[in-house]
Amino acid sequence: MKRATWICSFLASALFSLQSDAQIQGATVKERADVLELASDEPSQVAKRSLPGVHYPAVVRRCFERDQKSFRNLFALSAYTDAAASETQSAILAIVLKQVGDDFFAAQLASAPKTAREASIALLRYELLEQTPTPHGMNLKRYPKTMRLLKVEGRK
Repeated sequence: MKRATWICSFLASALFSLQSDAQIQGATVKERADVLELASDEPSQVAKRSLPGVHYPAVVRRCFERDQKSFRNLFALSAYTDAAASETQSAILAIVLKQVGDDFFAAQLASAPKTAREASIALLRYELLEQTPTPHGMNLKRYPKTMRLLKVEGRK
């Protein structure tokens, strides 16, 4: 009986640990909601002008779900933003990275067309490397592939 209790306790502890780790690595519900609201503001206006037919908040929502096609539009918009839209876009990119994780995000970014990739990297560099402290509670050590892209592209 004690052994069964111990096993149940161990499994419950392991499950709680996994849930806590998943919450730490992904964006919070509030962060995702805030980003979707931001996406409907200035970046959405830029998308209407620059990427006709693209509903930008829907693109961001689908990126949270790892829809590869939506990443093309997410990164493409970076090349068209300026001023406040760039600041908003940089925050959106960071939260999408936080939500989908380093491996998936870095692969999508690396495969983006050059102009979109370079613009997105510049925005991420600003958001993640030039802000102090690093925003969104992100531990940059959890994103080595993306950080490598930011540093490699920065040297060119």
